[in-house]
Amino acid sequence: MINFVDQHTLSKASREARERVARQLSTFIKVLFFLFERMQLGLAASTVRRDASLIDALRESAGLPRFAAEPAMREFLRAVTRARPAGAKFEGVVVYSPRQLVPSLLQYDAPPFGPSFMALRERCLFTLRVVTLMRGGSAWSVRRSSIKAVCDPIGRPIVMFHYDSKGAAANNIAHDSNYVEHLEEDIRRCDRSLCPAHLLLQLRDVVERLDREEHDRLFTSEIGAALSVNSVRTLMSKLLRRAQVAPVFTSHSLRMSSSVTLKLLGVADQDVCVRAGWHTGATSSTRSRHYLYGRGVREIGRAHV
Repeated sequence: MINFVDQHTLSKASREARERVARQLSTFIKVLFFLFERMQLGLAASTVRRDASLIDALRESAGLPRFAAEPAMREFLRAVTRARPAGAKFEGVVVYSPRQLVPSLLQYDAPPFGPSFMALRERCLFTLRVVTLMRGGSAWSVRRSSIKAVCDPIGRPIVMFHYDSKGAAANNIAHDSNYVEHLEEDIRRCDRSLCPAHLLLQLRDVVERLDREEHDRLFTSEIGAALSVNSVRTLMSKLLRRAQVAPVFTSHSLRMSSSVTLKLLGVADQDVCVRAGWHTGATSSTRSRHYLYGRGVREIGRAHV
């Protein structure tokens, strides 16, 4: 029907181009038919709703009324949501444990390879996201200059850092802060290969020696060029594929996997919310449960975590 465009492309298009596409979408029936075809492709309900929003934005930019308020459109999108429930893609699979990824993380430890820059970067990102329950996009924004080894109020050695979070943006705060602990004594290997605090400091020092650009990012290429947010997300996606985790699980699933594991180990919702940076009220407790895709996960048994 049309070559679909995203919001960025739409904003750059000429008025004539927007009006031309808007005329193609001039009838309500055509729009519904297009969205129905998109649903038939097996796309998620959120994708179909996004398409509907982009069409409305396109029409509005051309001076035409939006379709969102139409009762038939609301009923259609409701039907799409029922036909494509959010958790349906996880049907028939069991949530993996972050521990399943460790052998793939350490596979290049043995000579003659040794831990390379890419291995160090991957381990740092993995442990950072598992321990802090951080999104991939938030990990990308960690400021290298803010990484400092300090002690918390009870004297434990930790490493603090600043990053951009959704909460900080919503509250008009310049940045958010977080920390990771030194966990050498708690790791079975009894070394620093998976200690999040040590990895964070080590990667910071390595990147500072590589830096060839004016940036403050932690996650870079081997020559010091800052990675894009999508490239940082892809690092975890590649690790999941290497570990032969079910393809349905994406980079963001690491947050879900960590939350599920903590829940099965008996960690309270409130503690998970605090570590993830969510408010500890009822809404965030529900959000914590949202990550438990498939209620059967509670019956898997703690021994399998």
